[in-house]
Amino acid sequence: VNVSGGIAPYTYSKDGGTTYQSGNSFTSLGSGPYSISVKDSKGCLGSAVVTINLNEIIVTAAVTNSSSCASNNGSVQLFRTGGYGPYSYSLDGNTYQASTLFTGKAPGTYTGYVKDSKTCIGTLANIVVGPDCPPGPQPFARSHSSAGSKANAVTDSKLKIQVYPNPAAESFTLLLQGFSNEKLTVTVTDVFGRKVYQLEGAGKQQYRFGNGFTAGIYIVQVVQGNTKRNLTIVKE
Repeated sequence: VNVSGGIAPYTYSKDGGTTYQSGNSFTSLGSGPYSISVKDSKGCLGSAVVTINLNEIIVTAAVTNSSSCASNNGSVQLFRTGGYGPYSYSLDGNTYQASTLFTGKAPGTYTGYVKDSKTCIGTLANIVVGPDCPPGPQPFARSHSSAGSKANAVTDSKLKIQVYPNPAAESFTLLLQGFSNEKLTVTVTDVFGRKVYQLEGAGKQQYRFGNGFTAGIYIVQVVQGNTKRNLTIVKE
């Protein structure tokens, strides 16, 4: 706090004059507004309001589409402002890397994560790697996984949820049919009910996740409004 005018010595307060100190420096402060007061030797006061901003991590992305719906040659590059370096980057919220570039991406919807040295995380949802691929045939209508199957679906008269491949050694792709384009939430939990993955998106998109999952059984829940659908997946 710097002062002009008045008659020294001065005392200083950062809480609107509740407590004063002789030094003009305040440290270890969180983000937010502070009401600064200065009192001179005659008891005269001066005041100002100072705001310390939060150094928030803002994430943006550049996408290169895959050459076809059957190809895995798309890419996502993450960019950030804010935070405190060094930074690490992820597309699943579990496995982080030093590089900003992710290659070998199949068509689908991803979420970008940037973690700084203070373990603060910025996210960017709905990163779409094209082309826009329609869902394939729906040969299964099951609510549990099968060791010999490569797809798994839950079906009612209008809504269909499909995950393929299932079981999977790497990532899963979630396809939704019959849902509106309103916001929905996809949550993945392990067999103990612990949340391992979550994103928000729209009902007309594909979602790809699971690269960082350990081997085991997981429950995928899709919620849109009052509609809930659960699906069991297996990571090999």
